[in-house]
Amino acid sequence: MRRILPPPSRTFAALVFVLATLAGSAVRLGILDGLPLFNDTMTQLIHARYLAAGRLGGPVLEDSAFWNMQFMLNTGAGWVSQYPPGHVVALAAGFLVGAPWLVGPAMAGLAAVFTYLTCRGLLPADQITARLSALLVALSPFQAGLAGAYMSHVTAAALVMMVAWTAVRTRPRESPGWPLAVGVALGALGTVRPYSAVVLGGGVTAAVWTFVREEIDGVVGRVTITDGEDEKSFRWERSVDGGPWEITADGAMQRGK
Repeated sequence: MRRILPPPSRTFAALVFVLATLAGSAVRLGILDGLPLFNDTMTQLIHARYLAAGRLGGPVLEDSAFWNMQFMLNTGAGWVSQYPPGHVVALAAGFLVGAPWLVGPAMAGLAAVFTYLTCRGLLPADQITARLSALLVALSPFQAGLAGAYMSHVTAAALVMMVAWTAVRTRPRESPGWPLAVGVALGALGTVRPYSAVVLGGGVTAAVWTFVREEIDGVVGRVTITDGEDEKSFRWERSVDGGPWEITADGAMQRGK
């Protein structure tokens, strides 16, 4: 396990990004043969091509029954896909650079990077767990399959973990930049998968802020165990009042010396 510790943090983050991107690309080329095999991805890719060409949608064909399929809509303004615009915009950016197939793998890479940053912030004293978590995300076969198939799930996963990371960085009585970043990430997630923004984005934010609440209130989190003759006590220091406090074996809390 300790072999994953030596690389510096930035190097490790780059490593998991590359691993996840390669895994998604391998599925796309080696298993899916580079083809979008699902109706929803076909629809979003077509819509993305229109966006990349500077159009919000396509024309409604005279014999649309021979063209339209599930997830396509004919409106008064033209043909569109039924999906929120976030992932479609990401695919359009891929078309503009000539690599729409890279969007999914790159989003999987970002999900792995933000997983590492989030776990590193939540578990500063346990870098092995933080790095192992990021590696598991980067090499997840399920995520690689979604990334290789152009699915919006990986874009949502990257944004969910961005929400978590920005939530970890938020501290009260400091710059409002990080809380605003949480809102921006939640908003971006809502343009990809709205229900995920409510359930996962909101849930992750609440969970992270609950997990770090004591740290936010000023608990340093440095714990030492003191052996007495007849009992053990757990001791930590609070940065707010200088502590320290003690909890003895019988559960009593008292001011330490």
